Amino acid sequence: MADYTGPKDYKGFTYHQEILEDEDTRKILHYALILEGKPVPNGVISENGENSFVFDWSPYAVPSQKNWEMWIDLDRPARLGNGPLNESALVIIKEHLQEFDQATKRDYHG
Repeated sequence: MADYTGPKDYKGFTYHQEILEDEDTRKILHYALILEGKPVPNGVISENGENSFVFDWSPYAVPSQKNWEMWIDLDRPARLGNGPLNESALVIIKEHLQEFDQATKRDYHG
């Protein structure tokens, strides 16, 4: 079975990871790229550049396809609190946005 390297493209975003290793740790930096079928410019990704966004996910895990899609659908939110995002944080953000949408529809009929 092949290693899972990350989620598939979704809504124009391509998942990219950069792996940092030293003697005793291995961390993954996660990025969302808007490549539109083009290669990464000069092989360099800048944090939150014109076509790249940091996906602040755990540096010790690769996000599932479901989590990747939820993050994009939520308009690429930043972390909640001190730690990086995880599935629970995405669910909380989604629920709060749904509550806000319902309140807006209820309170503003224009």
